[in-house]
Amino acid sequence: MKKLVAIAVLTALTSTSSYADSLLNKSSANQFLQDFYKAVKKHDYKKLDSMVANNAQIKWHLVKMEQTFSLSKADYLQQIKASWHFASQENFDIKDVNYTTTQEGLSGTLSLKVIESKEILGEKLSQEQTMEMGLVVVDDMIKLSELKSKTTF
Repeated sequence: MKKLVAIAVLTALTSTSSYADSLLNKSSANQFLQDFYKAVKKHDYKKLDSMVANNAQIKWHLVKMEQTFSLSKADYLQQIKASWHFASQENFDIKDVNYTTTQEGLSGTLSLKVIESKEILGEKLSQEQTMEMGLVVVDDMIKLSELKSKTTF
């Protein structure tokens, strides 16, 4: 009986560890990226809020203005929410996505380019962003922990 319990506990620990180890990989990181931009397009604030870690560090570098801003999670989500009020016909063309594992199964980095186009107050705008998205596993969920964005704005 003791052997059976020990085997059951060992199996449970091993399967939990395997799940956590395989939770963040190239495929799941790419799915996170697709889900993130789908939530932005659908104006799903609740989904975005759940996808960004509470202590996320966001840095935006505006090339034309030669300024860099550091934002908290709340500030970053507020910026997205504000654009929903003024923008329409939003489109995100995601290119050159690369995934790097930083801690096997628990953290990684996506680097990518996003060409964002939208109409704001009747004017069509487009900007290109080069991004690095740090991802971590928190409570068996992948979350954005860091974002470094350089934009042509």
